[in-house]
Amino acid sequence: MANPNKAFLTGTEQVLNWFDLNAKKPYWSVMDSKNAIIFQFAEDDLHESRQALEDNLIAATQAGITATLTLRLHPKKPKEGYFGKNAEAMLTTYFRPVEFETLPYNPNMMYGQQNSNLSNQLAAMESKLNALQMQLAEEDMDEEEEEEEEDQGILGALMSNPAVKQVFMNMVSNLVTPQQKVTNLAGIEPEAETFTDEDAKIDEAIERLKAHDPELGNDLLKLCEIAENDPKQFNMLLKMLRM
Repeated sequence: MANPNKAFLTGTEQVLNWFDLNAKKPYWSVMDSKNAIIFQFAEDDLHESRQALEDNLIAATQAGITATLTLRLHPKKPKEGYFGKNAEAMLTTYFRPVEFETLPYNPNMMYGQQNSNLSNQLAAMESKLNALQMQLAEEDMDEEEEEEEEDQGILGALMSNPAVKQVFMNMVSNLVTPQQKVTNLAGIEPEAETFTDEDAKIDEAIERLKAHDPELGNDLLKLCEIAENDPKQFNMLLKMLRM
């Protein structure tokens, strides 16, 4: 590869200015450091020639080509339709498509810069990870609060009905102080059933609720299923009843 310091011109503007000053014919070619033709113009229109050179220089700049290239101006059109590496040239100049300042190579400086860049990248990644963790934690807290509010909202709406509230109170009392069950066996007289004040309250509550709830039996069975299958929700209902 050619030495970057060998370039006489850098950037598209300088190369085009040199072309405008020196090109008397529209024929030119550009070679790389190995004398390979990378682009050229072999037509007769000088205006199109300059535009083609500019387009190729812009493309080389966008591609980030920093190598030194050779621009040759030719006196005549090639017979074969294209220029070879040994084609006659009136003028020749060296240039770089990309403009940059050439600095002396310092391994220690390069190593320090790489370490600095790596540290900055790691710090940025750590900051992003911390922010993401905080966001996930906040979302989890919000979801838990929403679920708790939803449960309390459902329970609150349920317990706002006096009839339902009374049924739960009676159910709780019945669970805490179960009734004596009597089993009739052949030849054995059942013992006298113990009828407590709590039993009287339950009977009264059922009779009163029947006037307001034509499907009271189904509703009570559903409440029993809650007590049996979802103790956590049932305990929350009890806490609300006892408030």
